[in-house]
Amino acid sequence: FEIENAKITYVDRQSKTRVAVRGFNAEADGDLNLDNLDLDIKLSDDRTTLTVDGTRYIRRLPLAFDGHVYYDYQQEKYVVGDSHIILDGHALTLDGTVQTDTAGVDMDLTYALDSPDVEKLFALIPKDIVSEDIEVKSGSIESNGYVRGRLDKENSPVVACNMTIRDVRSRYARMPEEIEDLCAEFSAYIDAQNPDSSHLAVDIFHFKGLRRKILQFYFHSSFYNSLNI
Repeated sequence: FEIENAKITYVDRQSKTRVAVRGFNAEADGDLNLDNLDLDIKLSDDRTTLTVDGTRYIRRLPLAFDGHVYYDYQQEKYVVGDSHIILDGHALTLDGTVQTDTAGVDMDLTYALDSPDVEKLFALIPKDIVSEDIEVKSGSIESNGYVRGRLDKENSPVVACNMTIRDVRSRYARMPEEIEDLCAEFSAYIDAQNPDSSHLAVDIFHFKGLRRKILQFYFHSSFYNSLNI
């Protein structure tokens, strides 16, 4: 099937969520039967606006999806294969499975994020979360990791993340000089069921301020125990 240049508005009064989509286009090709859904899907729009509880998280930005989706009706299991979500040039790749039941969700997903323009990415963060005194001017971010395990009232999945930040320039209104050449490489592992194994490791962290390198360090820490530097 195919949809061209549609307008869609979704409102959930219980969660106070509103999604408005303009210039929506969709293409789907594959199989639909009584047992499963197996589709190659392409979605795009001219602009998307997302508001949750009065906070606008996405403001009139282009959003696209391109990937393969399989769904088994009896097992209530989704399989996402090498699928790409692109928001205003920021690309998120997903691959893995999600299975639901009446009590919770089982997940095994890998992801990768490529954001060549940190300034645009930073602009997506609502101002009530990040101070207006912080300005990000340039830089890039790459990240990858996975989410594995069960999510229900008693369990949370394991989350692993690797992130690389390169050549970020930013300015804080209360500092006399801007920060230059901020670079970082770090990894995080969060397991709520086994907190002793959760940790954050920073391999590289340095930046320049007042035209000189003022900070560079490495540390490995547990989220639940003392910090080791």
